[in-house]
Order: sequence, then C-alpha cells, then structure tokens
Amino acid sequence: MTPRGPDKQFDRERALEAALELFWRKGYEATGVSDLLEAMGIGRQSMYDTFGNKRELFLTALREYGLRRIAYVREVLRAPGSPMANLERLLHEMENDEEHCDCGCLVGNTIAELGGRDDEVAAMARAGVATIRGAVLEALQRARELGELRSDTDVEALASLVISTVQGTALLLKAERDLEFGHAAIRGLRAALAAA
Repeated sequence: MTPRGPDKQFDRERALEAALELFWRKGYEATGVSDLLEAMGIGRQSMYDTFGNKRELFLTALREYGLRRIAYVREVLRAPGSPMANLERLLHEMENDEEHCDCGCLVGNTIAELGGRDDEVAAMARAGVATIRGAVLEALQRARELGELRSDTDVEALASLVISTVQGTALLLKAERDLEFGHAAIRGLRAALAAA
C-alpha cells in the first residue's frame, strides 16, 4: 500500500489572496515562483496541485480580482440615490486608496504588461475593463434620465473618458508614484463630469 502524502494544511483563499497581492504589486514577469511560495506560505507541490503552474495561478488571481472589482463597482454604481454621487464615491475611494495607490489596477497593469504577448490573459483583462465601462455607462445613462446630466450629453464618450482617465492614472501612478499627478487627473475628470 502506497503511503498517502500529507494533507494540504493551508487556507486556499488566503493563499490566493497573497498571490493576487504579489502579482498586483510586482507584475507577472517580476514575480517568481519562489516569491509566490513564500508569500502564500505553501510548498511547491501544494501550489501545483491546487492552482497549477504560475500562469494558471495568475489567471485564477486575475479572474478573482476582476470578479471582485466588477461586483464592487456595480454595487456602488447601482446603489439608490444619485448616480453621479455614486460615481463620485468611486473616484473618491480610488483617490484615497493609500494601500494600493502605487499598485495601479491589476487589470490595466496586465493589459500593459502582457497585452501583446498572451492573447488569453489580454482577452480576460479587456473583458473586465469593458464590463466596468458598461457599469459606468449604465450609471451615466441613469444620471441623464434623472437630469443630473444634460439631455444631449454623449454618455458613451463620457464613459470612455472615465475609464481612460481612471486606468491611465492608475498605470502612471504605478510607474511614477506621483500622487499629486493622480489627484490632478481625478480633479480634471470631476470637472469634465460636472460640465457634462
């Protein structure tokens, strides 16, 4: 009779969260398997048995991040009351997220890092951005219907401006670590939204 290997004595969700944070801070290429094992607190075989190789673990982390982010954005933007106030809440939270202010957005970082080299990863990341843009567009359409925006406001263009500004700002904050630039970009976006 072949002896059984040791049971996995780790919390899968906690290990995945540690991997997600590491990929978010360092990027895919700069994160080594040994870095992941140390951060996750697990052995190599446990990682492979539970998550697969590094790429498969990254896809799982990216999917988890995307699902969480999309769910949260939808929850905030669909909350009762003013759609524009809900959008402002998201901008305020982004501007004041001190823990991740120099991390960028994992989805945007992934598009920048792997967009031209890994079609599956890029498609997953782009789908996440498109879904969040759809949630922003839905909020802007409601705001227009409620009279918070002018009736002739091009909400399609405005939704694209919101996403481009937020993603671009997050990416530049990661690269430059210039918080004042980030604040100025969000102020500019607020001014554009107020004028719409």
